Amino acid sequence: MNIPKGLSLFYQSLATTIAVIAPAVLIERLSVDWGPGFVSALIWLVLAVSLGAYYLMWVLIDCTDATKVASLFYLGPPVTMLMAWVAFGDKVQITDLMGLALVFVGVFMTYLRYPASSKRMKK
Repeated sequence: MNIPKGLSLFYQSLATTIAVIAPAVLIERLSVDWGPGFVSALIWLVLAVSLGAYYLMWVLIDCTDATKVASLFYLGPPVTMLMAWVAFGDKVQITDLMGLALVFVGVFMTYLRYPASSKRMKK
């Protein structure tokens, strides 16, 4: 069964909402300080980080192998590390750089191992 990307994204978001609603109500009491910082962060997280990232993932899966797309998830922590270095001046250790290099090599090897997309090779 082929579910459209938008509907699939809706179901994923609905499942997440159902999973976190009880802890949000019971633990956090749904109290929010609706200041400009919170609202702007909320908009960024909902549109770019959640919906945008999910949609981009489905577009990538349509264009290439799921293996290649899955390998890109390993780039999350290194990109976060680099963003923290740029934005907050975090110190980058040699072990951090070694881990960064290891992740990039792993992702690169995934793309070398699967050079032709099977989706493009359909008869």
